[in-house]
Amino acid sequence: MFLKSQSSFSLGEISLRLMADCLQAEGWQDSQSVSEIGYQFKLFVLQAEYEDGSTVTHSGVFDRAHIPEKEFLLFVDALEIIIRSYGFGGIIEMEGFMSALKKGEVKYCGVEFTKHSKVYHYRTTDLRINVGDEVIVPVGENDFERVAVVTTVEFCRWDDTPYPLEETKEILRLASDEEFIPSLPRLSWGVKGGMDENPS
Repeated sequence: MFLKSQSSFSLGEISLRLMADCLQAEGWQDSQSVSEIGYQFKLFVLQAEYEDGSTVTHSGVFDRAHIPEKEFLLFVDALEIIIRSYGFGGIIEMEGFMSALKKGEVKYCGVEFTKHSKVYHYRTTDLRINVGDEVIVPVGENDFERVAVVTTVEFCRWDDTPYPLEETKEILRLASDEEFIPSLPRLSWGVKGGMDENPS
């Protein structure tokens, strides 16, 4: 019992230190306005009081574009250890937090047309799209619409993308947005200019 209490105290102290680091980090984008928000959003108000009586308050949109990502994730990782160890359940839900685009970023998705097949890359501005979603993408010179499954999601700067941005096609929509009727016939395509990661 003593060891468990000691461990709990240490983890709690570490979490508080990480939270203090997060509160003092650069990158907070506090806002009371929701005009910039797209499909999904969660708002937060965070107020912390230090031992000396001073307080720090942050509020706005709960995502990585408005909260210092690195420092916040370190704090959440420490909290998750405590939560999982002592059975409090999933208190902090991170899906919405990771779905935002920071200024100057583009969202790149790897997709497969059949399971365990070659992965092709497309870009998107749809923050709802996550790994496992079915999406409609343009394929070939005539941009036939096909269903694909998202296998990877990554955020890149516009000037540091894995493939030339102007040569990377954009996901048209989530398959669930409307009933999809596949284009017929489905033609095969050839690889052009060495861009074997992006059908065009």
